[in-house]
Amino acid sequence: MKFHKNVSVDCQKMLIKELKEYEKTFTDMTREEKHLLHMWVRNGNSPYDNGDYVCDDSGYPMDYVSTLRFWADIQEYYDSLSEEEQREFRGETVHEPIEIPERSDDVFFIPEDLKKKVESEVLL
Repeated sequence: MKFHKNVSVDCQKMLIKELKEYEKTFTDMTREEKHLLHMWVRNGNSPYDNGDYVCDDSGYPMDYVSTLRFWADIQEYYDSLSEEEQREFRGETVHEPIEIPERSDDVFFIPEDLKKKVESEVLL
């Protein structure tokens, strides 16, 4: 495996060892997952980590292939949504306009002494 030039020899040895261990636990890796994993490790990253800082339900960082699968599941879910549901998922929900009542002096009452104090401090 050819590493990025900035990855030290000691780090390369450690990463190769981790990669061999890791590949033993993921026997069902697809060819694409394996290719992406090797590219990830070549750049000096551990297979037990992910660049998106995605964590599992217990709060620990997910490994690389599990993170790839997680994002694939999210994409599949997103693609199954209607356009309106996708907008809502992205936080673009269009809300009905709020009707603002016309100005009325009895809507919000400010005591006269407070009003004069604020005006004198602000309008100096």
